[in-house]
Amino acid sequence: MKRPLPLSTFITLNVGGGLLILTLVLGVMIQQGISRLLNDTQYARADALARQLAIVSLDAIMVYDYGTLERYVRDLSSQPDLLYLKVQRDDGEVLAEAGTEPGIHNTHNVSATHPIMFGKQQLGTITVSYDLSQSYKTMLQLSLDGLLGVFILALIYYFLLKR
Repeated sequence: MKRPLPLSTFITLNVGGGLLILTLVLGVMIQQGISRLLNDTQYARADALARQLAIVSLDAIMVYDYGTLERYVRDLSSQPDLLYLKVQRDDGEVLAEAGTEPGIHNTHNVSATHPIMFGKQQLGTITVSYDLSQSYKTMLQLSLDGLLGVFILALIYYFLLKR
């Protein structure tokens, strides 16, 4: 016949198990928050670059200095996680382009577009895409580190209960 657990052991097991579950739930929530923050930061970065390039491109478009636009785009494309950069006139002519245009369903990038405006008239658009794969690698590493931490806490809890 099996002896029931003493009340103190029963309470300790339930409290410890509850704390482990709480740690896992909080870890997942924190991971989701950080992931959203990283994505939002990359989008803000792409949007800021598109806005700045739209302002700088206006003068070059007004005087038909497309060589300057190509130089801007070439210099900016040297950023390590910049996937794609395009300056396009409103009639569809691409004035400068660097990188490879990401696919429509590619979830590993974030894109921003901004109009090139002269007063109320739109002269063209700027499209910028950044690669999110480094952010995803960072989030995966953080998640694995968090799981390792929870596993170590569970082991410590188990050995403390054995004592």
